[in-house]
Amino acid sequence: MKVQHVDKSALFPAFGKADPHKQIAYVRNDLPKPVQAFVAAHEVYHLGDKTGWWLLREIRASLCVDWKHWRGFLLCAMMSLSVERLKFYATRLKLGK
Repeated sequence: MKVQHVDKSALFPAFGKADPHKQIAYVRNDLPKPVQAFVAAHEVYHLGDKTGWWLLREIRASLCVDWKHWRGFLLCAMMSLSVERLKFYATRLKLGK
């Protein structure tokens, strides 16, 4: 399991991405440090999660991480209220993934 920090252009509008096949969690390097720590823990959780329904996977990855990242979680939630992020979520809900 590895965490790799990448440029914003590689993931935008997402903050992170998990690749279970390579066992790599990708995290944007432009995010505030507490958000990077939370997103890294969130994506690492995804690497081992076998839950079928994508929305439940997202909920579990957010709630099951070590709560020492609570500041990052709150900042991440606030940053997710941007127009780009809300469109990103709407698209994911529409596509079901």
